Amino acid sequence: METALEHILTHAHKPAITSYLDAHPNELEAAVQLAVSYKQPYAWRAGWFLWSYLKLNDPRIKRTAPRNPGCDCNQARGSATGVD
Repeated sequence: METALEHILTHAHKPAITSYLDAHPNELEAAVQLAVSYKQPYAWRAGWFLWSYLKLNDPRIKRTAPRNPGCDCNQARGSATGVD
């Protein structure tokens, strides 16, 4: 059975999805997890929506993004800004 978030992602337009996430901020983590999952068609819709919903370096993502303590990601990729 589909969740409320999955339903709104596939049955509503952007303004309604925005209103839903604004009213249910606890669903943001679920939307991020859904966006990086293989659960179609919800995954691409969540990714598509989050791309325009979130701002660059959105602090809400920093709280929900999983951390890999053994990874120095800036060193592995090279720092995009040159500042570490």
